[in-house]
Amino acid sequence: MPRTIVIIGAGFAGVWSALSAKRLANLTNKGEIINIVVIAPEPYLVIRPRLYESNASSMKHPLMDLFDFAGVQFLQGTAETIDTEAHIVHVRSPTGHKSDVSFDRLILAAGSSVVRPQSVIGLQQHAFDIDTLESAVKLETHLEGLASHQSSAARNTVVVCGAGFTGIELATELPKRLKHLTSPRVILIEGAHQLGPELGQGPRPVITEALEDLGIEVKLGSAVASIDSYSVTLLSGERIETFTSIWTAGMRATPLTNQIPGARDKLSHILVDRHLRSLSCEHVFVTGDAAYATADDQGHHALMSCQHALQLGRISGHNAAADLINEPLLEYSQAAYNCCLDLGSWGAVVTGGWDREIKIQGDLAKRAKGYVNQKLIYPPSDAQEALQAASPAGPDSDELFKHILAVGLMVQYTEHEINLALEAIGNDQSVKKAAYKYGIPRTTLQLRLYGSQRRAAAFADLQRLSVSQEAKLASWVQIQADLGLAPTHQYNIDKNVILKGKGSNGLVLGRAKTKSVRKKQPGSRAWVSIIECISAKGIPLYPLVIYKGKTVQQQWFPLDLSPYDG
Repeated sequence: MPRTIVIIGAGFAGVWSALSAKRLANLTNKGEIINIVVIAPEPYLVIRPRLYESNASSMKHPLMDLFDFAGVQFLQGTAETIDTEAHIVHVRSPTGHKSDVSFDRLILAAGSSVVRPQSVIGLQQHAFDIDTLESAVKLETHLEGLASHQSSAARNTVVVCGAGFTGIELATELPKRLKHLTSPRVILIEGAHQLGPELGQGPRPVITEALEDLGIEVKLGSAVASIDSYSVTLLSGERIETFTSIWTAGMRATPLTNQIPGARDKLSHILVDRHLRSLSCEHVFVTGDAAYATADDQGHHALMSCQHALQLGRISGHNAAADLINEPLLEYSQAAYNCCLDLGSWGAVVTGGWDREIKIQGDLAKRAKGYVNQKLIYPPSDAQEALQAASPAGPDSDELFKHILAVGLMVQYTEHEINLALEAIGNDQSVKKAAYKYGIPRTTLQLRLYGSQRRAAAFADLQRLSVSQEAKLASWVQIQADLGLAPTHQYNIDKNVILKGKGSNGLVLGRAKTKSVRKKQPGSRAWVSIIECISAKGIPLYPLVIYKGKTVQQQWFPLDLSPYDG
């Protein structure tokens, strides 16, 4: 008899729950008897970690093709109520039609939402947020429309309420998004007396430096009393004129957690066991932002973050399916925690560990953050790849973090771009702005300004043949001529294997797509030039091999070298 797993929510935890459950069903040949149904308002994954960026409407990833090929059913609608005793979810479709969906196992993955305290007068009516795709698009439309208003303090001022992770990322991105305004002013307000209270002391000095460099005003210990269409008023009585107030202060788990019997924390997270099962309902699993889950043996708990949602989803989906087919359940564990915080045009900061030790910052961290935001968090489009990636083992956290850091440190610019950046600096653009515009580390530009050469130029002399090496090469050519095998074609090739002085019978020999060649093992690569010589009679000669090496070892070569091999 078919069994049904219903998943409420198509965020990161919901998507990976569905894929992980389907993966186990396929591996155990139970794919035909386990139906997996995802209920969500829209058939796409909102890339919520990117809603602080511009072009908000593009921050979604379609799911229908992926689900169809993977064998996951999608039901468009909103889960309004959950009857845990009857094992039924009551759903309202976009057209208003109501239906009941039965389940054998339920995975609650409906996420979280921004908290809008009733105590802040006018908050509901007048403040923007970036909590959903729709609200982020609404804010973007508003920001773009500000230029149509007459310039004033209220028009040119944007107030971000809440200096947590989201508030900091949004505030530091706003100067770039407000370039169409005259003298834009960004104010970041925080009720606590420290920036990023939940981020700890580790990255705070870097965050402070970025805010100062970007000209963002910060008001700490400043709670908001009221908001209207033209201002934000603080509890201190200070009134800030603005057409744009954005609320980012605090998150709470989905209200659907109130319909699951059992204990919850102050943010409405449902307390779960190490298998992510509700402590009070054995047929209900809770995942992502809705779960209060222990992450390690040191007392840390999963945060309302994308990186935790990805792994929580893999475990909850696997366990819901395993529970139906009598397979062993797996414990959720995620001891490693790493953080990538975007800081706008200043750069970013990447930290490692729960104490958030800074690993890289500035331009290098910006590359790493871009890699995470633009590639790493998206599910594969290919169903087989996605199912494989849904393994509850997940990626190795330490290796993944090393890879993220490596992306940040990877050279991704050309000599031409360096020259353009130096030219911009010569035209009175700051080093910081030139570095950001052309994607070049500030240290690289500063060293060039101090007279440092590019690496190829600095080491050019070391790569030239010595006098004795040139003599040996000339001798080799002469020996061929003495044997009556004088060359009929001559080529002058530089160290990059590119022809110089092309003649009437010239031929270009060179490297083609060397960068696209895959490594068979880690480490650096060395390119070897092999020149195959054919005599006028069509007889092949021994090839000439040119390679770069500081030392030469006898065991590299066969014992039966000819007298003419040097």
